Amino acid sequence: MHDIKRIAGFSREDNSRFDAALTELQMKMYLTMCGRQQKMSTMGIEYGWYSTVFCTTETFWGTEVFDEAAGIDANDAAEAITGRILSLNPSAQKDRIAKFINP
Repeated sequence: MHDIKRIAGFSREDNSRFDAALTELQMKMYLTMCGRQQKMSTMGIEYGWYSTVFCTTETFWGTEVFDEAAGIDANDAAEAITGRILSLNPSAQKDRIAKFINP
């Protein structure tokens, strides 16, 4: 995450914009969290708190998942997601589920 901020030119003052952009990229399935690591000094020594590592969703899950997903009807996908949410949280409200699926 530190490298993304540095490469993209985000400063401390841009934290909220950076977080919003990162969340949007995750919600649109372009990026996902795939680990954590510490910063590296110029001498190659790790230091500081761990930071989240992001990777593309294709790298994390493989392209075959996306090929398979492309063949699923949007309504069938929404029904499957709704069913899964309700299995995990039977009291979830249908309107909030719909908003989650189609923000």
